[in-house]
Amino acid sequence: MEDKIWFNIVNRMPYGELDGVIRVTKSNLPQFIDQIKESIEAFNREIEWDKMWDIEESNKRLSNNQVLFLLRDNKGALGHVWFKEDYLYNMFVSERRVTGTSMRFILHCFNYVPYKNIKLYCDNWNYKAQKFFKKVGAKKISSYL
Repeated sequence: MEDKIWFNIVNRMPYGELDGVIRVTKSNLPQFIDQIKESIEAFNREIEWDKMWDIEESNKRLSNNQVLFLLRDNKGALGHVWFKEDYLYNMFVSERRVTGTSMRFILHCFNYVPYKNIKLYCDNWNYKAQKFFKKVGAKKISSYL
């Protein structure tokens, strides 16, 4: 995984709340299938990535007690992020977002993650994500463990 840069973020909740965030778990999945599909479609319109998850994968993840946060506004799907315990991954926020929305979204989600330290990684080439996570307070670490 030498092409990855691992980060740790100290979760200093509570943070402000953000309207339009939906917390999806295995217990409420059926009521949010359409919103999940819409978020997947929003991602696929903006980013070409052959490892993008789908509804079947989201079912598996949620069955394993992972949590999906969806971000919506009055135009529909705006973003999403997954948490597997203390590990944050597959974060996306649409380009049509208002400035500051990405930070407010992730901090809102941290309010509902019961871990003091949150881990994530970015690909070496993804400078935009690295810059964003540093802005949220992420510090580089050598590995996830």
